[in-house]
Amino acid sequence: VADHAERVSVEFCDGKGRANMHATSQIEHALLACGFRKGDLVVALIDCNGISKGDVGTVVGPLRNPGEGADHAERVSVEFGDGKGRAYMHATSHIEHARLAGGFRKGDRVAALTSWKSISKGDVGTVV
Repeated sequence: VADHAERVSVEFCDGKGRANMHATSQIEHALLACGFRKGDLVVALIDCNGISKGDVGTVVGPLRNPGEGADHAERVSVEFGDGKGRAYMHATSHIEHARLAGGFRKGDRVAALTSWKSISKGDVGTVV
């Protein structure tokens, strides 16, 4: 296969088997708590264990031991770097998506102000 370096092997649940999937066009990271995905840039909303309000981190996955704590399903693992390390943050009250260009955040609904290719002025989309 010519694009071998761009593929990963994926084992699907419920006995559906294994498939060789193109990493950028056939799969994406599964949703974690409150719609976050691995790789999302987030901002801390609280001071906690050496992490300061406003620090930027990257969602790296779910909790390692998901059975810990009553609210484990609402937490994600975030890497803050710069010696601050990793923290398990509550997805609805401890973090939010980092601001992108124009002040938009991932998940914001937007309307096109101009037409471009197949997109018409006024078309609605979601920032990804």
